[in-house]
Amino acid sequence: MIGKRVPPAALFVAAATTLVLLAPAASAHSSPQARRAARGGPGVWTKIATIDNGFDYPGILRTADGKLHVVWRKHLSNGHYAYGYSNVALNGAMGGTGTVLNNWEALEEDPDIVHDGGGMRLLFKGGQDTNPANFFGRGSVYTLTSSAAGTAWSLQHVSVMQHTALNGSFSATAEQDDTPVAVAALNAQLFIHEGTDSAAPAAAADTTVTLSSGDYFNQSAATASNGSVWVAYFRSFSNPTSLDGYYVQQIFPSKGQPMKAPASTPKPGGDNEPRQAVAMIARPQGGVYLAY
Repeated sequence: MIGKRVPPAALFVAAATTLVLLAPAASAHSSPQARRAARGGPGVWTKIATIDNGFDYPGILRTADGKLHVVWRKHLSNGHYAYGYSNVALNGAMGGTGTVLNNWEALEEDPDIVHDGGGMRLLFKGGQDTNPANFFGRGSVYTLTSSAAGTAWSLQHVSVMQHTALNGSFSATAEQDDTPVAVAALNAQLFIHEGTDSAAPAAAADTTVTLSSGDYFNQSAATASNGSVWVAYFRSFSNPTSLDGYYVQQIFPSKGQPMKAPASTPKPGGDNEPRQAVAMIARPQGGVYLAY
């Protein structure tokens, strides 16, 4: 899984007040009894944090050591925001926890973690303040990096998207050479930025993908095993309405044609729109999986 978030079903359970993860199995070398004892038995959930609203969507990444790294938004008592951090071992044990970024006037609710060499990169949209003279006060998409341990995070003096007026969800992935790819939506357009930029917002233009009608909702991004980058999204308000539904589309190294998921158009009066990022991950043997 490359720079992906936890599937929406798991987050839905946690959406009301608490971010939780179902503790995964321990090492295959331990006995079943030891694994059950280590994680508290089947169906036991590990509480990570209390989040500030039901629409928050954490960034999540599993590193090569098996640890699951999670970053989420915290609402501070002074009205500002921070990003909290925890990791969870394979046996469900809580590891390091702390604060990734603290006391910003604005932070969006859907940060994303991707791989970065032997470490991690967090991509997020926000503003340290509202001073346009401040590089981090322009409401751009910024990035932090960390070692695989996640014990210390460094704010990078770069941005990762030219567009800033966004009303859709934010998502990201990393290419096989660790180049970050940021994806965000504004109504009928997706804005896609490859790489970092020394200006904020980015001086280099974003790649765009535009619908003939309707809007993009809750897109996600993934890097396939052959290096191609894909987006998945839910399309709504289309004309005709039969175009509504779930789609996947290759965006790098070249734009492919949108491919609609079978039987994904809502029935009359029905609602199958995702409330969080569309569940898509790369398949080890090539291509991607889409759940809907």
